[in-house]
Amino acid sequence: MSETYRVSLAMIVRDEARCITRCLESVRDVVDEMVVVDTGSTDSTVQLATRAGAIVHHFTWVDDFAAARNASLDHCSGDWVLVLDADDWLESGAEVLGSLRSTPPTFAGIVEIAGRTRGDVVSTSPSIRVFPAGTRYAGRIHEQPQVEVGERPLAVRIATDGYQEEQLEKKVGRNQRLLEMSLAEEPENAYLWYQLAREHAHAGAHAAACLGFEQANRLDGPTRPDSPPWRHGLVVQYVASLLIAGRTQDAVDLAADELEHWEHSPDFLYVLGHALNQHALAHPEVADQVLPMAEEAWRGCLALGDAKLVGSIEGHGSHLAARELVGLYERQGRMQDAARVRPLADRQ
Repeated sequence: MSETYRVSLAMIVRDEARCITRCLESVRDVVDEMVVVDTGSTDSTVQLATRAGAIVHHFTWVDDFAAARNASLDHCSGDWVLVLDADDWLESGAEVLGSLRSTPPTFAGIVEIAGRTRGDVVSTSPSIRVFPAGTRYAGRIHEQPQVEVGERPLAVRIATDGYQEEQLEKKVGRNQRLLEMSLAEEPENAYLWYQLAREHAHAGAHAAACLGFEQANRLDGPTRPDSPPWRHGLVVQYVASLLIAGRTQDAVDLAADELEHWEHSPDFLYVLGHALNQHALAHPEVADQVLPMAEEAWRGCLALGDAKLVGSIEGHGSHLAARELVGLYERQGRMQDAARVRPLADRQ
């Protein structure tokens, strides 16, 4: 008779009445217990979680996400742990999570996190959300599980609406404060500078974002084979913020320095195309030289297709790149080329 393993859901929440029921109901059938640690809700979060079948515990917030995560893990009795946020829900892969009950807990599982940002734009990133009991988190904010086993991709997709602007606005001040506290303790931590820059970018403070990305880039050093996975997001978002700040030459220079490392990334080629296109608009004297390079970058996106890198946007390898090509062709009077690409641009 094969051994059976228990799966625990671990969550930390605060004032999540808007979405906690959706989250819990999405995974109720694939876990053996749902552990929710509340850090001080004043709405109906606790009552809704209890009604959905969760075991609710309480934790006094101490400005430390890892401490709260670890408190939730302390209450789990399973062999496996699945970690979700309240604004997440299981979109696909229930059968994969269900199979953990017959799988020894000997690895950490990487799932796909898919977040809708603005309009119909979906950003995807891999994330460790499944791991053996006994794992602990580290980090005051943007905490990470400290896994001591091998990692394995799982065919599981977790959707979230936590990246939508109205949700991000609620977190910007808190996140920025915690990141600044963490940087006071670890001023040479490139990952924290990267995350602080992202917060500035979300808030529309792109001059400050550029400074943060620059610091992260300086501390992390040039891209290399052992660069952390988040460097992809750093490079892409740094170029984008430079463009929004009007620094087209700096954006082109950065992209040129990084091109050899990210030719496999449609997200990088997409923002490279924008950098070249905007540089041509700002400097018409070089447009004839630069615009063919922008076209080549966007055509490269279509050749690659959509990717699953940290911070990837669904469409950068398909319809979004095609829309940029249609616009470029129409501005150049190349109507046959525009008509050829338009069906892909209209697809979503």
